[in-house]
Formats: sequence, C-alpha cells, structure tokens
Amino acid sequence: MVTAPWSGSALVERAGTVVDELAEGFVDEATGTRWSARTRSQASSISKQVVAVVALALADRGDVDLHAPVGRVLPSAPSAWAPMTLHHLLTHTSGVGHWSELGLAPLTGDPPSPGDLVDLVLRTPLVGAPGGRWLYSSPGYAVAALLLESATQATYAALATELALAPAGLRSTTTGVFGLGADQPSSRAVAHGHHEGRPVHVAPGLAALPGTGDLWTTTEDLVAWSRALGDGAVLREPERLWARRAELPPDLSAGSVVGEAYGYGTFSGTVLGRPAWFVPGDNPGYASLLARMTGDATTIAVLADDDAAGTGPALARLAPSSNRG
Repeated sequence: MVTAPWSGSALVERAGTVVDELAEGFVDEATGTRWSARTRSQASSISKQVVAVVALALADRGDVDLHAPVGRVLPSAPSAWAPMTLHHLLTHTSGVGHWSELGLAPLTGDPPSPGDLVDLVLRTPLVGAPGGRWLYSSPGYAVAALLLESATQATYAALATELALAPAGLRSTTTGVFGLGADQPSSRAVAHGHHEGRPVHVAPGLAALPGTGDLWTTTEDLVAWSRALGDGAVLREPERLWARRAELPPDLSAGSVVGEAYGYGTFSGTVLGRPAWFVPGDNPGYASLLARMTGDATTIAVLADDDAAGTGPALARLAPSSNRG
C-alpha cells in the first residue's frame, strides 16, 4: 500500500507552449529544495527510445544494417541466434529474455557490467525464436548498444550525444553518467529514488547499460526531445520509431496507458483515451513516462521519484489539460 504522496514533475506541452504543470515534493528536505521541471531524475526505459534513434541514424548513414545477422558482429553467439538481427533486438522480438530469465530479478542491486551482461545473455537460452513473439527485454537493448559500438568503434555515450541529445538541444540530459554522482552540476537538483516514501539503493551500474537506466534528464528536456522528434531535428522520418512492428499481448496494459503495438524503442496505443506513442519507464526508486498524442502533438512528460506511486497520480490530474484541444 502506497502511503507517501506523489513526488515529481509533470508537464503538458502543446504547439511549443506549456499548458499544464505539476511539481510536488522535496528533492532534498534538508535544504528545502523542491521538485521542478528542471530537476534531474532517472528516465529508466525512456532510454530505449534514444537507443532506437541512434540505431536508425546510423542505419541512415550506412554504418549499420538493421536486418543483418548479429552473428557477424558477435561471432561467439550460439547457433540459436543465427536468424537474430538488430531489428529484432529493437522491437523486443529477439527471443532474449528480460531480467527474470537471466536470474537478475528483482533488479535491486548493482547489475553486471555491460561486457558481463552480454556474456550472460549469450550463455542463457533464448525464450523464443528470433522474429517470433514480443517479449520485453532490457538486456536485449544492452546487446543492441554493443552492436552499435562495434559497428562504429565509438562508445554508445558518444554516439547518443552526437546523434540524439545534441541535435535535440538538450541541456540537462546525460547518458552513461550516474545521476547521483559527485560530478553532477551543482546548479541542478537531482532526485533520489524512493519506494513508498523510503529511500532505496540506486544502482550506479545502470548508468552503464543503455536502454535500462543510462539516461538522466528533466521534464523540461523531455518535452524538448519530443518537440525535436516531431520537427525532424533529430531523425529523418521519426515516425519509424512508433510504426507498428510487433503486436502486443492483449492483456499487457490497462488503465490510462494502453499499449497496442511496439515499434523501435517506442509503444503505440492510447494515453488517457487518446491515440499516442509513448515510452514508459520504471526502475527501483523511479517512474517515468513520455507520451505524444498523435492528433494535436500534445506531449506529456512525467518523472517521479517513487516507484510505488508511479506516474498514475500525475496523469489523473493532467487529464483535463491533455484532452483540451
């Protein structure tokens, strides 16, 4: 039972104008620092959309082939991986399991390093045939990022900055850097994760795993990111991200956020009853949501510092403004 009040930031933007905003709770009660749209927090699996943008940008310039067998880059891959492609990894149809299938759930401690995680993924039997059923897999995204690094001989963090964060003009978003580390900008408040109002251990190692918890950002930057995607400033033909590539199980989602299909790093379905693409996230201590309505380009960005409360309380209060045309 959740006893703590909702804590976080939420913005609704339409046509470049913020039409609704929530900011509640303390980032640091000792100093009296409160949440705002400029508070940095872990974006959790919103990171996956950034991985997908990087992959598509590299494909556009001919550096990667989304449909080439991954065994060309990972010669140690078992024979069951022979049909697997980067497309499968990005759409969660690779057959690679999630944390539980790898014996890493619940993910409350420090995860393996990227190299160790990929080794574990390679040793663990697939849970389905590549190209088969949809199964959400954060470890699969770590493998995808490794493939991007191998194809370019550049770090994922450098690729994400060059191809995604910088073109979008994001000023408070980082990847690959632990958000609660000592090297954070002193001018930016950073949220510490909680569960039912109690602080939790925030694993520094997640910052090294693209698509899982490497992205730390603000709601201000998230709406800027959505705007940049819509304007084509980040990616040619951004609709490739939310094109329906894998149908979801009918019982997967319920309530105000309903997933119907998955593209590249992005869900499509409905948010607050309206057609939208969206990217949710949750890690120990944090919850997040970025959604863009496809009818009038209304964007909703939510970051919360309590995984038990999630994003639902904010969505319920934002519903009137986000449905106002």
